Amino acid sequence: MGDERISLSGSVYAEITDGQVSIDDLRSMADQGEALPLVDGRGTVYGTFVVTAIDERRAFLMADGRPRRIDFGIDLLRVDDPAPASNAGATQ
Repeated sequence: MGDERISLSGSVYAEITDGQVSIDDLRSMADQGEALPLVDGRGTVYGTFVVTAIDERRAFLMADGRPRRIDFGIDLLRVDDPAPASNAGATQ
């Protein structure tokens, strides 16, 4: 029992999407302090979490200083009562 904390890491690439926009969106969520559901790519809901920290590292800079890749880490804190994971995609 106690606080459930999750740390996730990932990378965003300039060739695929504007990675800085994605990181800025994460920072905005963290600044708002809003509790949001953590859902995986299959629709499984793991609970409600708030963003407590974001770490950003830039790699392979282009001539204008923009990164080709941004590696990031995000720390989450669960704010709801722990419950078994459920499938959110059941209704379509």
